[in-house]
Amino acid sequence: MDKFVIVEYTISNIGVQLLSDVYVGFYIDADIMHIDENPYGYYGAQDDITGFLRLYNIPGLGTQEVNIAWAADNDGSNMQQIFSEQSPLGALGMTVLHTPNPDLQISYNWWISNSSGYPRDWGPWKSSSQEVWAAMNPYGSGNVFPDGVLGTPGGDVSKYFVMSNGECDYDQIYACFWSEDHPDEGWLPPSPFCPDLANGYDVRFLLSFGPFDQIVPGDSLTFAVAYIMGENLHVDPSNLLVDPNMTDPDRFYSNLDFSDLVRNALVAESLYYNEVFNRAPGDFCLIFPPNKTFSPRRIRFDWEDAIDPDVGDSVEYDLYLSTSYHFPFGSTWIRPYLTESECTWRLDDGAYFWKVKAKDRRGGETWSSQIRRLMVTGIPHSSLGDFNMDGLIDLGDVVFAVNYIYRSGPASDPLELGDTDCDGQVDIEDVILLLNFLFKNGVPLSCP
Repeated sequence: MDKFVIVEYTISNIGVQLLSDVYVGFYIDADIMHIDENPYGYYGAQDDITGFLRLYNIPGLGTQEVNIAWAADNDGSNMQQIFSEQSPLGALGMTVLHTPNPDLQISYNWWISNSSGYPRDWGPWKSSSQEVWAAMNPYGSGNVFPDGVLGTPGGDVSKYFVMSNGECDYDQIYACFWSEDHPDEGWLPPSPFCPDLANGYDVRFLLSFGPFDQIVPGDSLTFAVAYIMGENLHVDPSNLLVDPNMTDPDRFYSNLDFSDLVRNALVAESLYYNEVFNRAPGDFCLIFPPNKTFSPRRIRFDWEDAIDPDVGDSVEYDLYLSTSYHFPFGSTWIRPYLTESECTWRLDDGAYFWKVKAKDRRGGETWSSQIRRLMVTGIPHSSLGDFNMDGLIDLGDVVFAVNYIYRSGPASDPLELGDTDCDGQVDIEDVILLLNFLFKNGVPLSCP
Protein backbone atom coordinates (compact mmCIF):
# COMPACT_ATOMS: atom_id res chain seq x y z
CA MET A 1 0.00 0.00 0.00
CA ASP A 2 1.36 3.43 -0.97
CA LYS A 3 1.55 5.89 1.91
CA PHE A 4 1.88 9.46 0.70
CA VAL A 5 -0.07 12.63 -0.08
CA ILE A 6 0.95 14.81 -3.04
CA VAL A 7 0.09 18.49 -2.74
CA GLU A 8 0.55 21.04 -5.52
CA TYR A 9 0.66 24.64 -4.31
CA THR A 10 0.30 27.89 -6.23
CA ILE A 11 1.59 31.10 -4.63
CA SER A 12 0.44 34.37 -6.23
CA ASN A 13 1.79 37.87 -5.85
CA ILE A 14 -1.41 39.76 -5.00
CA GLY A 15 0.47 42.95 -4.15
CA VAL A 16 1.87 45.75 -6.29
CA GLN A 17 5.60 45.20 -5.68
CA LEU A 18 8.03 42.80 -7.32
CA LEU A 19 8.95 39.84 -5.12
CA SER A 20 12.60 38.81 -5.38
CA ASP A 21 14.69 36.05 -3.80
CA VAL A 22 11.62 34.18 -2.62
CA TYR A 23 12.05 31.02 -0.54
CA VAL A 24 9.35 28.56 0.50
CA GLY A 25 9.56 26.59 3.75
CA PHE A 26 7.62 23.80 5.44
CA TYR A 27 7.87 23.69 9.22
CA ILE A 28 7.23 20.26 10.76
CA ASP A 29 6.79 19.73 14.52
CA ALA A 30 5.90 16.04 14.42
CA ASP A 31 5.31 14.97 18.06
CA ILE A 32 5.49 11.21 17.41
CA MET A 33 4.73 8.90 20.33
CA HIS A 34 3.24 5.64 21.53
CA ILE A 35 -0.45 5.95 22.27
CA ASP A 36 0.16 4.94 25.91
CA GLU A 37 2.60 7.79 26.54
CA ASN A 38 1.70 11.11 28.09
CA PRO A 39 2.22 13.70 25.34
CA TYR A 40 3.45 16.17 27.96
CA GLY A 41 5.53 13.70 29.95
CA TYR A 42 9.14 12.60 29.84
CA TYR A 43 8.54 10.54 26.71
CA GLY A 44 5.67 11.61 24.45
CA ALA A 45 6.82 14.41 22.17
CA GLN A 46 10.06 14.76 24.11
CA ASP A 47 11.93 11.90 22.44
CA ASP A 48 11.64 12.52 18.68
CA ILE A 49 14.56 12.39 16.25
CA THR A 50 14.99 13.88 12.78
CA GLY A 51 17.39 13.80 9.85
CA PHE A 52 17.86 14.36 6.13
CA LEU A 53 18.29 11.41 3.81
CA ARG A 54 20.17 12.76 0.79
CA LEU A 55 21.45 9.50 -0.72
CA TYR A 56 20.14 5.95 -0.57
CA ASN A 57 21.36 2.69 -2.09
CA ILE A 58 18.42 1.33 -4.08
CA PRO A 59 18.68 -2.35 -5.11
CA GLY A 60 19.27 -2.59 -8.84
CA LEU A 61 19.82 1.16 -9.23
CA GLY A 62 22.74 1.84 -6.91
CA THR A 63 23.13 5.01 -4.86
CA GLN A 64 20.49 7.59 -5.78
CA GLU A 65 19.74 11.13 -4.61
CA VAL A 66 16.41 11.09 -2.75
CA ASN A 67 16.42 14.28 -0.57
CA ILE A 68 13.91 13.28 2.11
CA ALA A 69 13.54 15.18 5.38
CA TRP A 70 12.25 12.79 8.04
CA ALA A 71 11.21 12.54 11.69
CA ALA A 72 10.45 9.58 13.95
CA ASP A 73 10.16 8.40 17.52
CA ASN A 74 13.59 7.62 18.93
CA ASP A 75 12.91 3.93 19.62
CA GLY A 76 9.41 3.08 18.36
CA SER A 77 8.47 1.45 21.64
CA ASN A 78 6.65 2.29 24.83
CA MET A 79 8.33 2.61 28.20
CA GLN A 80 8.64 -1.19 28.49
CA GLN A 81 10.91 -1.34 25.40
CA ILE A 82 8.66 -3.73 23.48
CA PHE A 83 6.93 -3.43 20.12
CA SER A 84 3.17 -3.72 19.80
CA GLU A 85 0.52 -2.99 17.18
CA GLN A 86 0.32 0.56 18.54
CA SER A 87 4.07 1.23 18.49
CA PRO A 88 5.21 4.20 16.36
CA LEU A 89 7.72 2.18 14.35
CA GLY A 90 7.58 4.24 11.17
CA ALA A 91 8.83 7.60 10.00
CA LEU A 92 7.20 10.56 8.36
CA GLY A 93 8.99 12.34 5.58
CA MET A 94 8.72 15.20 3.15
CA THR A 95 10.29 15.70 -0.25
CA VAL A 96 10.08 18.32 -3.00
CA LEU A 97 8.68 16.93 -6.26
CA HIS A 98 8.61 19.92 -8.57
CA THR A 99 9.44 23.62 -8.71
CA PRO A 100 9.82 26.01 -11.66
CA ASN A 101 13.47 26.62 -10.67
CA PRO A 102 15.79 24.01 -12.25
CA ASP A 103 18.69 25.19 -10.04
CA LEU A 104 16.82 24.57 -6.81
CA GLN A 105 18.64 25.04 -3.50
CA ILE A 106 17.23 22.81 -0.75
CA SER A 107 17.83 23.65 2.89
CA TYR A 108 17.11 21.39 5.85
CA ASN A 109 17.41 22.87 9.35
CA TRP A 110 16.38 21.30 12.63
CA TRP A 111 16.33 22.72 16.12
CA ILE A 112 14.95 22.18 19.58
CA SER A 113 12.78 24.85 21.14
CA ASN A 114 12.97 25.10 24.91
CA SER A 115 11.61 27.73 27.27
CA SER A 116 14.79 27.55 29.35
CA GLY A 117 16.75 29.04 26.44
CA TYR A 118 20.29 28.20 25.48
CA PRO A 119 21.87 25.63 25.60
CA ARG A 120 18.74 23.45 25.34
CA ASP A 121 17.17 25.75 22.77
CA TRP A 122 19.70 24.82 20.12
CA GLY A 123 20.28 23.62 16.57
CA PRO A 124 23.26 23.06 14.26
CA TRP A 125 24.86 26.09 12.63
CA LYS A 126 27.80 26.57 10.33
CA SER A 127 30.23 29.27 11.37
CA SER A 128 29.86 30.89 7.94
CA SER A 129 26.09 31.12 8.46
CA GLN A 130 26.64 32.71 11.86
CA GLU A 131 28.81 35.38 10.24
CA VAL A 132 26.09 36.12 7.69
CA TRP A 133 23.47 36.33 10.42
CA ALA A 134 25.59 38.69 12.55
CA ALA A 135 25.86 41.06 9.58
CA MET A 136 22.10 41.13 8.88
CA ASN A 137 20.62 40.72 12.39
CA PRO A 138 18.16 43.58 13.05
CA TYR A 139 17.30 42.45 16.59
CA GLY A 140 20.46 43.47 18.42
CA SER A 141 21.28 39.91 19.52
CA GLY A 142 24.64 39.69 17.76
CA ASN A 143 25.44 36.37 16.14
CA VAL A 144 22.56 34.45 17.75
CA PHE A 145 18.79 34.61 17.46
CA PRO A 146 16.63 36.80 19.72
CA ASP A 147 16.60 35.56 23.34
CA GLY A 148 20.20 34.47 22.86
CA VAL A 149 19.43 31.04 21.42
CA LEU A 150 20.86 28.97 18.57
CA GLY A 151 17.61 27.09 18.03
CA THR A 152 14.27 28.88 17.66
CA PRO A 153 14.43 31.59 14.94
CA GLY A 154 12.35 34.34 16.52
CA GLY A 155 11.05 37.02 14.17
CA ASP A 156 10.46 37.15 10.41
CA VAL A 157 14.05 38.05 9.53
CA SER A 158 15.34 35.07 11.51
CA LYS A 159 12.91 32.75 9.77
CA TYR A 160 13.88 34.04 6.30
CA PHE A 161 17.54 33.60 7.20
CA VAL A 162 16.99 29.95 8.12
CA MET A 163 14.93 29.27 4.99
CA SER A 164 17.63 30.72 2.74
CA ASN A 165 20.86 29.67 4.49
CA GLY A 166 21.55 26.74 2.17
CA GLU A 167 22.43 24.39 5.03
CA CYS A 168 21.53 20.72 5.21
CA ASP A 169 22.03 19.94 8.89
CA TYR A 170 23.52 16.68 10.02
CA ASP A 171 21.11 14.17 11.60
CA GLN A 172 20.10 14.83 15.19
CA ILE A 173 21.67 11.61 16.52
CA TYR A 174 25.11 13.00 15.53
CA ALA A 175 24.69 16.20 17.59
CA CYS A 176 27.64 15.36 19.88
CA PHE A 177 30.14 14.23 17.26
CA TRP A 178 29.55 15.59 13.77
CA SER A 179 31.26 18.99 14.14
CA GLU A 180 34.38 17.36 15.59
CA ASP A 181 34.44 14.46 13.13
CA HIS A 182 33.95 16.76 10.10
CA PRO A 183 35.97 19.92 10.90
CA ASP A 184 36.26 20.81 7.19
CA GLU A 185 32.49 21.45 7.04
CA GLY A 186 32.71 24.35 9.49
CA TRP A 187 30.00 23.47 12.04
CA LEU A 188 29.82 25.25 15.40
CA PRO A 189 30.61 23.16 18.50
CA PRO A 190 27.78 21.04 19.95
CA SER A 191 25.49 22.09 22.77
CA PRO A 192 26.76 21.25 26.28
CA PHE A 193 23.57 19.20 26.64
CA CYS A 194 24.09 17.34 23.36
CA PRO A 195 23.74 13.79 24.85
CA ASP A 196 20.24 14.71 26.04
CA LEU A 197 19.39 16.26 22.67
CA ALA A 198 20.92 13.59 20.43
CA ASN A 199 18.97 10.65 21.84
CA GLY A 200 15.59 12.28 21.25
CA TYR A 201 13.90 15.55 22.20
CA ASP A 202 11.02 17.85 21.23
CA VAL A 203 12.60 18.54 17.84
CA ARG A 204 11.21 20.22 14.74
CA PHE A 205 12.58 20.76 11.25
CA LEU A 206 12.23 23.23 8.39
CA LEU A 207 12.50 22.01 4.79
CA SER A 208 12.90 25.01 2.49
CA PHE A 209 13.83 25.74 -1.09
CA GLY A 210 14.45 28.56 -3.52
CA PRO A 211 15.34 31.11 -4.65
CA PHE A 212 12.57 32.21 -6.97
CA ASP A 213 14.11 35.36 -8.37
CA GLN A 214 11.16 37.42 -9.60
CA ILE A 215 7.43 37.13 -9.08
CA VAL A 216 5.81 40.18 -10.67
CA PRO A 217 2.45 41.47 -9.41
CA GLY A 218 -0.32 39.18 -10.62
CA ASP A 219 2.11 36.35 -11.41
CA SER A 220 2.29 32.98 -9.65
CA LEU A 221 4.65 30.10 -9.02
CA THR A 222 3.56 26.48 -8.72
CA PHE A 223 5.40 23.71 -6.91
CA ALA A 224 4.61 20.28 -5.55
CA VAL A 225 5.70 18.34 -2.45
CA ALA A 226 4.93 14.90 -1.08
CA TYR A 227 4.19 14.04 2.54
CA ILE A 228 5.36 10.46 3.01
CA MET A 229 5.08 7.72 5.59
CA GLY A 230 7.44 4.77 5.85
CA GLU A 231 6.71 1.67 7.89
CA ASN A 232 9.12 -0.17 10.18
CA LEU A 233 11.95 2.32 10.43
CA HIS A 234 12.59 0.70 13.81
CA VAL A 235 13.33 -3.00 13.64
CA ASP A 236 14.99 -3.55 17.05
CA PRO A 237 13.19 -2.53 20.27
CA SER A 238 16.51 -2.48 22.14
CA ASN A 239 18.35 -0.27 19.62
CA LEU A 240 18.32 2.80 21.88
CA LEU A 241 18.47 0.81 25.09
CA VAL A 242 21.91 -0.54 24.16
CA ASP A 243 23.29 3.00 23.96
CA PRO A 244 20.87 5.47 25.59
CA ASN A 245 23.35 8.39 25.45
CA MET A 246 23.97 7.97 21.71
CA THR A 247 27.72 7.52 22.08
CA ASP A 248 27.80 5.41 18.89
CA PRO A 249 25.31 6.98 16.47
CA ASP A 250 26.63 4.92 13.55
CA ARG A 251 25.55 1.71 15.27
CA PHE A 252 22.12 3.16 16.03
CA TYR A 253 21.71 4.39 12.44
CA SER A 254 22.66 1.02 10.99
CA ASN A 255 19.64 -0.50 12.76
CA LEU A 256 17.16 1.86 11.06
CA ASP A 257 15.38 0.71 7.91
CA PHE A 258 14.51 3.53 5.49
CA SER A 259 13.48 1.26 2.62
CA ASP A 260 9.72 1.79 2.88
CA LEU A 261 10.09 5.54 3.30
CA VAL A 262 12.26 5.74 0.19
CA ARG A 263 9.98 3.45 -1.78
CA ASN A 264 6.97 5.66 -1.10
CA ALA A 265 8.94 8.78 -2.04
CA LEU A 266 9.90 7.22 -5.37
CA VAL A 267 6.34 6.08 -6.06
CA ALA A 268 5.06 9.59 -5.29
CA GLU A 269 7.61 11.11 -7.66
CA SER A 270 6.76 8.64 -10.41
CA LEU A 271 3.04 9.21 -9.98
CA TYR A 272 3.41 12.97 -10.07
CA TYR A 273 5.50 13.08 -13.21
CA ASN A 274 3.92 10.26 -15.16
CA GLU A 275 0.21 10.08 -14.36
CA VAL A 276 -1.41 12.83 -12.37
CA PHE A 277 0.06 16.29 -12.54
CA ASN A 278 1.78 16.33 -15.90
CA ARG A 279 1.21 19.48 -17.96
CA ALA A 280 1.14 19.32 -21.74
CA PRO A 281 3.59 21.28 -23.94
CA GLY A 282 2.68 24.90 -24.58
CA ASP A 283 0.97 26.33 -27.67
CA PHE A 284 3.04 26.75 -30.83
CA CYS A 285 2.54 27.94 -34.43
CA LEU A 286 3.47 26.64 -37.85
CA ILE A 287 6.14 28.71 -39.63
CA PHE A 288 6.99 27.32 -43.08
CA PRO A 289 5.72 26.84 -45.71
CA PRO A 290 3.13 29.62 -45.43
CA ASN A 291 -0.51 28.84 -45.93
CA LYS A 292 -1.84 28.32 -49.48
CA THR A 293 1.57 28.48 -51.14
CA PHE A 294 3.10 26.58 -54.05
CA SER A 295 6.07 24.47 -53.13
CA PRO A 296 8.58 22.19 -54.87
CA ARG A 297 8.40 18.48 -54.34
CA ARG A 298 11.11 18.51 -51.66
CA ILE A 299 9.70 20.60 -48.82
CA ARG A 300 11.21 21.82 -45.57
CA PHE A 301 8.49 22.03 -42.90
CA ASP A 302 9.25 24.31 -39.96
CA TRP A 303 7.34 25.22 -36.77
CA GLU A 304 7.89 26.90 -33.42
CA ASP A 305 9.38 24.99 -30.49
CA ALA A 306 6.72 23.81 -28.04
CA ILE A 307 7.89 24.61 -24.53
CA ASP A 308 6.99 22.08 -21.82
CA PRO A 309 6.16 23.77 -18.48
CA ASP A 310 7.39 20.80 -16.42
CA VAL A 311 11.08 21.05 -15.57
CA GLY A 312 12.99 18.05 -16.88
CA ASP A 313 10.34 16.96 -19.38
CA SER A 314 11.20 16.66 -23.07
CA VAL A 315 9.17 17.21 -26.25
CA GLU A 316 8.92 15.27 -29.52
CA TYR A 317 6.83 16.05 -32.59
CA ASP A 318 4.64 14.15 -35.06
CA LEU A 319 4.19 15.84 -38.46
CA TYR A 320 0.81 15.01 -40.04
CA LEU A 321 0.15 15.35 -43.78
CA SER A 322 -3.12 14.65 -45.56
CA THR A 323 -5.02 15.31 -48.78
CA SER A 324 -8.05 16.22 -46.62
CA TYR A 325 -8.54 18.95 -44.04
CA HIS A 326 -10.03 16.34 -41.69
CA PHE A 327 -6.98 14.03 -41.82
CA PRO A 328 -8.94 10.78 -42.25
CA PHE A 329 -7.37 7.37 -41.87
CA GLY A 330 -6.14 6.08 -45.22
CA SER A 331 -5.16 9.45 -46.67
CA THR A 332 -2.99 10.74 -43.83
CA TRP A 333 0.74 10.25 -43.49
CA ILE A 334 2.80 10.79 -40.30
CA ARG A 335 6.45 11.51 -39.63
CA PRO A 336 6.66 10.56 -35.91
CA TYR A 337 9.20 11.01 -33.10
CA LEU A 338 10.88 14.14 -34.47
CA THR A 339 13.23 15.70 -31.94
CA GLU A 340 13.63 18.99 -33.83
CA SER A 341 10.98 21.49 -34.91
CA GLU A 342 11.60 20.93 -38.60
CA CYS A 343 11.45 18.15 -41.17
CA THR A 344 12.19 17.75 -44.89
CA TRP A 345 9.76 15.63 -46.90
CA ARG A 346 9.61 14.84 -50.63
CA LEU A 347 6.03 14.87 -51.93
CA ASP A 348 4.28 14.16 -55.19
CA ASP A 349 2.45 16.95 -56.99
CA GLY A 350 -0.91 17.79 -55.46
CA ALA A 351 -2.74 19.65 -52.70
CA TYR A 352 -1.97 18.86 -49.05
CA PHE A 353 -2.88 19.90 -45.52
CA TRP A 354 -0.37 19.70 -42.66
CA LYS A 355 -0.29 20.09 -38.90
CA VAL A 356 2.02 19.10 -36.02
CA LYS A 357 1.46 17.40 -32.67
CA ALA A 358 3.86 18.11 -29.77
CA LYS A 359 4.02 15.42 -27.10
CA ASP A 360 6.01 15.04 -23.90
CA ARG A 361 7.35 11.80 -22.45
CA ARG A 362 4.58 11.70 -19.84
CA GLY A 363 1.64 11.62 -22.23
CA GLY A 364 0.85 15.33 -22.61
CA GLU A 365 -0.11 16.42 -26.14
CA THR A 366 -0.65 19.79 -27.84
CA TRP A 367 -1.62 20.38 -31.48
CA SER A 368 -0.25 23.27 -33.54
CA SER A 369 -2.41 26.37 -33.48
CA GLN A 370 -3.10 26.12 -37.24
CA ILE A 371 -3.68 23.67 -40.07
CA ARG A 372 -2.03 24.84 -43.28
CA ARG A 373 -2.59 24.03 -46.96
CA LEU A 374 0.02 23.88 -49.71
CA MET A 375 0.22 22.99 -53.39
CA VAL A 376 3.17 20.90 -54.54
CA THR A 377 4.34 21.58 -58.09
CA GLY A 378 7.69 20.38 -59.32
CA ILE A 379 9.95 23.09 -60.72
CA PRO A 380 10.89 22.18 -64.34
CA HIS A 381 14.51 21.09 -64.57
CA SER A 382 15.15 23.64 -67.30
CA SER A 383 14.19 26.48 -64.93
CA LEU A 384 16.10 25.36 -61.83
CA GLY A 385 18.87 27.88 -61.13
CA ASP A 386 17.22 30.70 -63.08
CA PHE A 387 17.38 33.06 -60.08
CA ASN A 388 16.61 36.21 -62.08
CA MET A 389 13.82 34.59 -64.10
CA ASP A 390 15.11 35.69 -67.51
CA GLY A 391 14.91 32.23 -69.05
CA LEU A 392 18.72 31.76 -69.02
CA ILE A 393 21.10 30.04 -66.60
CA ASP A 394 24.19 32.25 -66.51
CA LEU A 395 26.39 34.53 -64.38
CA GLY A 396 23.51 36.98 -63.99
CA ASP A 397 21.76 34.39 -61.82
CA VAL A 398 24.82 34.23 -59.54
CA VAL A 399 24.78 38.00 -59.07
CA PHE A 400 21.01 37.97 -58.46
CA ALA A 401 21.38 35.20 -55.86
CA VAL A 402 24.22 36.95 -53.98
CA ASN A 403 22.16 40.15 -53.80
CA TYR A 404 19.20 38.22 -52.43
CA ILE A 405 21.20 36.30 -49.82
CA TYR A 406 23.55 39.05 -48.57
CA ARG A 407 22.03 42.38 -49.59
CA SER A 408 18.30 41.87 -49.08
CA GLY A 409 17.71 41.97 -52.80
CA PRO A 410 14.57 40.70 -54.53
CA ALA A 411 13.75 37.01 -54.43
CA SER A 412 13.05 34.58 -57.24
CA ASP A 413 9.38 33.98 -58.01
CA PRO A 414 8.82 31.26 -57.10
CA LEU A 415 11.65 31.17 -54.59
CA GLU A 416 12.24 27.49 -55.33
CA LEU A 417 13.88 28.42 -58.65
CA GLY A 418 17.00 29.14 -56.62
CA ASP A 419 16.95 25.96 -54.53
CA THR A 420 19.51 24.19 -56.72
CA ASP A 421 20.45 21.58 -54.10
CA CYS A 422 16.78 20.85 -53.34
CA ASP A 423 17.10 21.11 -49.54
CA GLY A 424 14.12 23.46 -49.10
CA GLN A 425 16.30 26.55 -48.54
CA VAL A 426 17.97 29.17 -50.74
CA ASP A 427 21.44 29.91 -49.45
CA ILE A 428 25.11 30.15 -50.43
CA GLU A 429 25.27 26.39 -51.06
CA ASP A 430 22.84 26.85 -53.94
CA VAL A 431 25.14 29.52 -55.41
CA ILE A 432 28.18 27.24 -55.13
CA LEU A 433 26.31 24.45 -56.91
CA LEU A 434 25.28 26.87 -59.66
CA LEU A 435 28.90 28.08 -60.10
CA ASN A 436 30.12 24.50 -60.36
CA PHE A 437 27.49 23.82 -63.01
CA LEU A 438 28.42 26.90 -65.02
CA PHE A 439 32.23 26.85 -64.83
CA LYS A 440 33.39 23.40 -63.67
CA ASN A 441 31.14 21.10 -65.63
CA GLY A 442 29.24 20.29 -62.46
CA VAL A 443 26.30 17.98 -62.03
CA PRO A 444 23.25 19.14 -64.03
CA LEU A 445 20.76 21.01 -61.88
CA SER A 446 17.88 18.70 -61.05
CA CYS A 447 15.64 17.84 -58.12
CA PRO A 448 14.24 14.31 -57.71
